[in-house]
Amino acid sequence: MFSQRGWQFPLLATCLAIVSADTLRAEIFRLNDDEQRAVNESIDRGVSYLKRIQNPQGFWGTQKYLVGHTAMVGLALVECGVPPQDPSLVKAANYVRSKLEKLSNTYELSLCILFFDALNHAGGQGKQAMAFDALWIRKLAMRLIAGQKHTGGWYYGCPVLKPEEENLLANILFQYQLAAAGKPIPPQRAVPPLLIQQAAQKWPVLLDFSRLPWVEDDNTKTDNSCTHFVILALWRAQRHNVPLQRTMDLLVRRFRNSQNSDGGWGYRFKTGGSSPQMTAVGLMGMAVGIGLGEEADVQIEVKEKEYLPLQYAKRSWCIKTAEGIAPDQKLGSVTPEDQKRIIKGFTRLRQNIGTPAGKMRDLKMQNLYYLWALERCAVLYNLPAIGDKDWYRWAAEVLVANQKLSGGWEGKCGYHGEEPDINTAMAIMILKRANLATDLTRKLPFSPGELIKEINVAVDNQPKPKPDTKPKPTPPQPQPEPTPIAKKTENPPPPPPPLPTKPEPTPVDDVKTAKSEGGGKTILGVLLGLVALLLLGGVGAFIFITKRNGNGHGEDRPKKKRKKRSDD
Repeated sequence: MFSQRGWQFPLLATCLAIVSADTLRAEIFRLNDDEQRAVNESIDRGVSYLKRIQNPQGFWGTQKYLVGHTAMVGLALVECGVPPQDPSLVKAANYVRSKLEKLSNTYELSLCILFFDALNHAGGQGKQAMAFDALWIRKLAMRLIAGQKHTGGWYYGCPVLKPEEENLLANILFQYQLAAAGKPIPPQRAVPPLLIQQAAQKWPVLLDFSRLPWVEDDNTKTDNSCTHFVILALWRAQRHNVPLQRTMDLLVRRFRNSQNSDGGWGYRFKTGGSSPQMTAVGLMGMAVGIGLGEEADVQIEVKEKEYLPLQYAKRSWCIKTAEGIAPDQKLGSVTPEDQKRIIKGFTRLRQNIGTPAGKMRDLKMQNLYYLWALERCAVLYNLPAIGDKDWYRWAAEVLVANQKLSGGWEGKCGYHGEEPDINTAMAIMILKRANLATDLTRKLPFSPGELIKEINVAVDNQPKPKPDTKPKPTPPQPQPEPTPIAKKTENPPPPPPPLPTKPEPTPVDDVKTAKSEGGGKTILGVLLGLVALLLLGGVGAFIFITKRNGNGHGEDRPKKKRKKRSDD
């Protein structure tokens, strides 16, 4: 079956379905020494480039979203092994911390959560800084929760909550979460129903999900690009005792209700066609639904009149190996319907993965945002390949080939709003295969080998286009112009009887006969006309002469006088 899709190594393709996932990671998809050395050097050059172009004030970027740029680059540096105490990261973190009070952009809120969580997970920048960062992870997460729309997604802006609003929303969500788990609600923390109803008018996450209208207008529109960043940020925020059960539940409902018939997802909710980068985002959303299958371990330690979540406690979440792939786990569960959605989504995503060229130079650049979404999705599901497509080798070849001598990705990378610092940050994270949700990966019930096999089976079972057996149409032949049809009269004359002895001429013979007969009649007419003209001319001359001569007696001539005779 692999030969039908152009698989170059049938033996390896056969082994793909039967060998263990560990063998897949260790043998089939491992880069050789030269390729791995090129990738490592590319990452190091990218890190050096980002440090070199950092503004002295600590930020990156040249446009208005400086906080988002700085958090994105800082996240990439941490994921690529730069220690939190590095001067570039210290300056970056201090710049971001100084801009948090009025921060409302969805991208920036999400990236700040990811940046602070990565810093603290890597050891932090001191106890005081870690406590500050953990507190702001929770505060920024509450802004994202408040900004969620009724269709489960996000748009560009989120509200900046007042302390009392943040306190109220958090306590209501904690109360819902305890009730869903069947746990008692402390009386001193119970929120009155009337207050919950009033709060639900502002925050859709508190509404009855079964009665939500799954439609959007200009005032409630969302997009899956903003939602992409929020998925990762809020999943990381769960480590910091943020009540996210209902938010994630509504998020998963979004992707269950908006998958297109081709298996993909689009930029908008239920509108437009599928795109490869948004299909990867949809698969991330489905993974969240599986991760929510396990009961959330949330503790409530809140003072009576203010929301003060638990202090951050460092935990060992990272399970990456040297290859960046977590070991196979059999945790959690997935419904048959969700499993079909996931397989269908990967089948659609596979169509936009190229074939490795076997080189790392002179290759066309691909859409970098798509490559980053593809990497996010693949490492989340722990997939070294998507079906028979080696996504990482393909992406790594493209990225190494298009890195500039400066160390950055400064050329056109195919997505809106690109800048060299963001391009470089995404590129080195792809090459590093950084997994921003390793704890979610552990909860997925798929092993890489089984999931790859299921994707291949789905690809083989796709309906193939039927061969065109219809004969090719012959080019049209020139036809004689039809003779004009005479108008019908009330009593048309009977047609002349046919001549039985004379065969009917073909259209070609009719044309020849008409030409020959017409030509003979034309010459005879000309000759008769000339004779008639000559005759008319002679008759006219005769008449003229006759009149002039007075019918032959010369009446018109003057008479001569007669001479008298002499004898008269």
